[in-house]
Amino acid sequence: MRQADGWIRGSLGAMALVGMALTLAGCDGTRQTVSGLSSCGGEAMQGWIGQPAGPLASQLPGVRVLDSGSPTTYDFRPERLNAHVNSDGVVTGLSCG
Repeated sequence: MRQADGWIRGSLGAMALVGMALTLAGCDGTRQTVSGLSSCGGEAMQGWIGQPAGPLASQLPGVRVLDSGSPTTYDFRPERLNAHVNSDGVVTGLSCG
């Protein structure tokens, strides 16, 4: 019985470590630019990544600023530039849609 208890504890510990590793892998806070930004002009805007989003929004009125965790609509418009912004207001990535 003691041997089985040790095996179960070891297995549970291993599963917990794997679960934590997978969870942390999904928490990468930096969204990188994806290919396919030509339909919305995003290729020319990649210099904004790492910069404050305020000036971007004022200079490009059509850009959609997406705060992490904020609700957004899912109406896909390939010509629209989306700027993904972290909690500090810094652009972390760009996408079309």
